[in-house]
Amino acid sequence: MKRVEARLSEVQPLIKNIGNYRQLKPIYDDYQKSKNKPDFRAKHEAELVIFEAAKSSLLATQGSEKLPSLKALHAEKRLLLEEQQRFYDERAKLKKQVKEIDTIKANVDSYLSPNASHERENKRGSELE
Repeated sequence: MKRVEARLSEVQPLIKNIGNYRQLKPIYDDYQKSKNKPDFRAKHEAELVIFEAAKSSLLATQGSEKLPSLKALHAEKRLLLEEQQRFYDERAKLKKQVKEIDTIKANVDSYLSPNASHERENKRGSELE
């Protein structure tokens, strides 16, 4: 489960950053071609900041490697989420079984303990009176 969650924590920001990078790359290219860069930057400050953050994050994580396709990353994320859900379902099932076993054990221990049997006899005796 930890392996799945660790990979999910890698894939999710990668998807976000690649999406931002690809979506905002045309604006960045226009900025590079612009003759009046300060004016263009003022108009598109938010988009350029997001693009530059995505670019620097991708360079830090991917280096000079080719970016993976978003389609492949989304498919991997879907599979990881399905696997994570299976783990959570299995864990919930096992927790329920442990709880049932603990209850059965407590009942058996209660029945078999000498003090409990003595108390049960006393109760029966007082009920009969």
